[in-house]
Amino acid sequence: MANSSAALKKKSPSKSTSEANSKPTQKKTKIKSEKIRSWYDHPELYELGFLKETPKEAAFLEDVFSKYVPHPVKRVLETGCGSGRLICEMARRG
Repeated sequence: MANSSAALKKKSPSKSTSEANSKPTQKKTKIKSEKIRSWYDHPELYELGFLKETPKEAAFLEDVFSKYVPHPVKRVLETGCGSGRLICEMARRG
């Protein structure tokens, strides 16, 4: 009995499963890095996720321009633009 009570007192607190899993490991980081890299290796797949929303986004920008720009907008710079899908849509609209 003395041995069992001594064992209970000496027991160190263990980390919870979520704490143990929250630290990034080299393997997890490498897998995440590979997934991100493969996303950018296939720009045609990247575009598929956004094409459906392009007309709505272009319409939103036209509304913003008409509300906040006091003259007709003739040029637009799309920075960090990927494939330029919004500029292409806006050019198509005139």
